Amino acid sequence: MDHLSRAHLLRDWDDLAGALTECRRAIHDAPDDVAALALAAELAGLTGRTDLAVRAHAQLGRLLPLDARPLVRQARLLVSLGRHAEAVSVGEEAVLRNPEYVEAYQVLGRAHLVQGELAKAMLRFEQAVHLHPEHGYALNNLGLTYLRAGEAQKAADVLVRAAELLPHVAYVHNNLGVAYERLGQVEEARAAYAAAMHLSPRYVQARVNADRMRRTAHADMAGARTAREQLLPSQGEAPASR
Repeated sequence: MDHLSRAHLLRDWDDLAGALTECRRAIHDAPDDVAALALAAELAGLTGRTDLAVRAHAQLGRLLPLDARPLVRQARLLVSLGRHAEAVSVGEEAVLRNPEYVEAYQVLGRAHLVQGELAKAMLRFEQAVHLHPEHGYALNNLGLTYLRAGEAQKAADVLVRAAELLPHVAYVHNNLGVAYERLGQVEEARAAYAAAMHLSPRYVQARVNADRMRRTAHADMAGARTAREQLLPSQGEAPASR
């Protein structure tokens, strides 16, 4: 039986689990079948079999020693599984295979970032932006890394560019709002948070940030009002003379 053809047919019928089973049978018969492995990796990802997808991409990487793409996909999945050290190792191999492939630097940056290795994450995202200056997601990740490193002005500079390139991505505007807020640019921060909430009304973090700014503003107004009242003369007391 042609298990791979049957797998494609079952996928077309939306029987993803059945298609994956047929793919695995095809791989059992021909372990070096690149087409079967590629389809298995795709189906495993769609059906939540992330570990299986990792193994399929790893095998593709071995069969295609000059291709960085299977390794980048494998590294992304490893990051999603919390296997960050493995993701770094696989990502570095992808960079060696293709130093011009921006996504290899992206996934390396993400792996370092989630581990709190800010300097290493910054370097990788900066390399990604150098290769592709209009890569909005790389700019956003670089901006987020700057924020975590306490470099708000640098974060704002790159996040403005990211928001221009990704005007419909809510979390980019939220990150820009955080950068503006840390710089004390209150109106700009409010506008950025409002844009994030408009794009994604259920985006909790943007709403939390906007609510915090409102509470802070109200508290500041109340404090200022109290201070003014304390400076006014009390009833029956004459104003101070000049």
